[in-house]
Amino acid sequence: MHAMSYMVGHHEKGMRLSREAVGAAKVLKIAIRLREFSKELKAKGECAYTFEEQYNYIKDILDA
Repeated sequence: MHAMSYMVGHHEKGMRLSREAVGAAKVLKIAIRLREFSKELKAKGECAYTFEEQYNYIKDILDA
Protein backbone atom coordinates (compact mmCIF):
# COMPACT_ATOMS: atom_id res chain seq x y z
CA MET A 1 0.00 0.00 0.00
CA HIS A 2 2.90 2.35 0.66
CA ALA A 3 4.11 1.77 -2.88
CA MET A 4 0.73 2.94 -4.20
CA SER A 5 0.95 6.08 -2.07
CA TYR A 6 4.31 6.93 -3.60
CA MET A 7 3.16 6.23 -7.15
CA VAL A 8 -0.10 8.16 -6.89
CA GLY A 9 1.72 11.05 -5.26
CA HIS A 10 4.27 11.22 -8.09
CA HIS A 11 3.87 14.47 -10.04
CA GLU A 12 5.43 15.84 -13.18
CA LYS A 13 6.37 19.47 -13.67
CA GLY A 14 3.49 21.82 -12.96
CA MET A 15 1.94 19.49 -10.34
CA ARG A 16 0.39 17.31 -13.02
CA LEU A 17 0.08 13.61 -12.21
CA SER A 18 2.48 11.42 -14.16
CA ARG A 19 1.16 8.72 -16.49
CA GLU A 20 2.65 6.16 -14.14
CA ALA A 21 0.68 7.61 -11.22
CA VAL A 22 -2.54 7.50 -13.21
CA GLY A 23 -1.82 3.92 -14.26
CA ALA A 24 -1.09 2.87 -10.68
CA ALA A 25 -4.34 4.46 -9.50
CA LYS A 26 -6.28 2.67 -12.23
CA VAL A 27 -4.76 -0.68 -11.25
CA LEU A 28 -5.86 -0.11 -7.65
CA LYS A 29 -9.38 0.90 -8.71
CA ILE A 30 -9.66 -2.16 -10.96
CA ALA A 31 -8.52 -4.47 -8.16
CA ILE A 32 -11.12 -2.99 -5.79
CA ARG A 33 -13.85 -3.24 -8.42
CA LEU A 34 -12.99 -6.87 -9.25
CA ARG A 35 -13.20 -7.69 -5.56
CA GLU A 36 -16.68 -6.12 -5.47
CA PHE A 37 -17.61 -8.18 -8.54
CA SER A 38 -16.56 -11.38 -6.78
CA LYS A 39 -18.42 -10.45 -3.60
CA GLU A 40 -21.61 -9.74 -5.55
CA LEU A 41 -21.38 -13.11 -7.29
CA LYS A 42 -20.79 -14.87 -3.98
CA ALA A 43 -23.78 -13.06 -2.40
CA LYS A 44 -25.97 -14.31 -5.25
CA GLY A 45 -24.65 -17.83 -4.75
CA GLU A 46 -22.99 -17.80 -8.17
CA CYS A 47 -19.43 -18.67 -9.03
CA ALA A 48 -19.44 -18.75 -12.83
CA TYR A 49 -19.16 -15.67 -15.00
CA THR A 50 -17.99 -14.76 -18.47
CA PHE A 51 -14.96 -12.67 -19.29
CA GLU A 52 -17.34 -10.18 -20.91
CA GLU A 53 -19.35 -9.77 -17.67
CA GLN A 54 -16.18 -9.13 -15.71
CA TYR A 55 -14.82 -6.76 -18.37
CA ASN A 56 -18.07 -4.77 -18.49
CA TYR A 57 -17.87 -4.36 -14.71
CA ILE A 58 -14.53 -2.53 -14.98
CA LYS A 59 -14.80 -1.01 -18.47
CA ASP A 60 -15.53 2.50 -17.21
CA ILE A 61 -12.22 2.56 -15.34
CA LEU A 62 -10.29 1.31 -18.36
CA ASP A 63 -11.90 3.94 -20.59
CA ALA A 64 -11.30 6.84 -18.17
